[in-house]
Amino acid sequence: MRVTQIGEDALLFVFTPAGANTVDELIQQNLWQLSAWLEARRETLGLVEIVPGMGNLLLRS
Repeated sequence: MRVTQIGEDALLFVFTPAGANTVDELIQQNLWQLSAWLEARRETLGLVEIVPGMGNLLLRS
C-alpha cells in the first residue's frame, strides 16, 4: 500500500502495485466495504469526501 498526500486536506491510499493493469477482485471488494464503513462514520471522523476507485481510496477532511 502506498499513501500520497494531495494538498493539505486529502490522502490517496493505493492498494495495487505500481503499473498494475487490473485490481484483484478481493482487494476491490474490501475497498468497497471499507468505503461503506467510513461513509457511515463520515461526520464522526471529520471526513468531507470519500472517493473509492479501482484499487485506491481518496479521503478528504
